[in-house]
Amino acid sequence: MARETLQSTVLVVEGDKNLARLVSRILREAGFSVQQAETGADALVAIDGGAVDAVVLDLGLPDGMGGAVLSRLRELRAAVDGSYKPVWVSTSARDIGEIRRLYGNPGPLFIPKPFDPWNLAGLLRKTIAERRKQAENPES
Repeated sequence: MARETLQSTVLVVEGDKNLARLVSRILREAGFSVQQAETGADALVAIDGGAVDAVVLDLGLPDGMGGAVLSRLRELRAAVDGSYKPVWVSTSARDIGEIRRLYGNPGPLFIPKPFDPWNLAGLLRKTIAERRKQAENPES
């Protein structure tokens, strides 16, 4: 299991610098490689660069581009080229219904704020493993 996460890179897209540092530190301690983006524009560059396995996205970014990042990730999910990345959206619990209305089901996975970063690490590990299994056995 640890070998799996050592090969996984997570992009943490979070406008709150303190929370971004905390989440990134804990994900590193859990064995992930971590990239950080403070704005949606930076996140889009990292996502389109293809070097990440999963994304943790705060929708309330300083540049207001959280929705644009989520839309781009949704486009990748619909692509047939295998570029889909699991997305965990960190948001307030009250916003989850609105996000599902805007982006549909199946939409992103949600972790309401405040959350336990160690719990997030476990969820990411599971989600990445499931995604890799689906990519290896698309018919199962």
